[in-house]
Amino acid sequence: MRKLQMALNDQQIILRRNIDNRVVTEMCFLIDQMVQAEVKEAELFINCYGGLVEDALHLCDAITSSGIEFTAVVTANCQSCAVAVLQVCTSRFAYPNATLMVHEVEMEHSTVLHRSKSLEAYQDEIAFKYQRIQDLDTRIKQILCSRLNSDRTLFGSYYVEGNHFSSEVALQIGLIDKIVYPVASKA
Repeated sequence: MRKLQMALNDQQIILRRNIDNRVVTEMCFLIDQMVQAEVKEAELFINCYGGLVEDALHLCDAITSSGIEFTAVVTANCQSCAVAVLQVCTSRFAYPNATLMVHEVEMEHSTVLHRSKSLEAYQDEIAFKYQRIQDLDTRIKQILCSRLNSDRTLFGSYYVEGNHFSSEVALQIGLIDKIVYPVASKA
């Protein structure tokens, strides 16, 4: 758990690696430790460029089923499926210079071509993957849109285009609740 860190006494988790099966396993372990310690509130600091959609959905399930009220803070980047993780947290904040980005779910390019397979077999495989992508896209959009402001037109344009946007735009859309300013250190 080198890059995924938790300070149990402080009830803090830092997500600073792309979301994959390993990250989800580590975070589920940390969340379980918090549940065992009867933690009621915790902070999740996010600096993540995204990752695998299915793994992000598993992480969303772990957070929502834990019973812990998570306060998420985007410290630098919260992109792609990491925004879904942000959305399932009870409170959602971002630093003023944070960058967020959402986009449609994309299909992985993992089809291996074999001369012995017919074109119809590939069509079936592609159709299956296409349907899977549509299903994942629907699930991600449900999470992303669950707490948006009433006007979803602006969000829709960012989602389709896959553009990066500021914490101010994220606040306007409703992806975060507040922009937080780091406290200046006393010298």
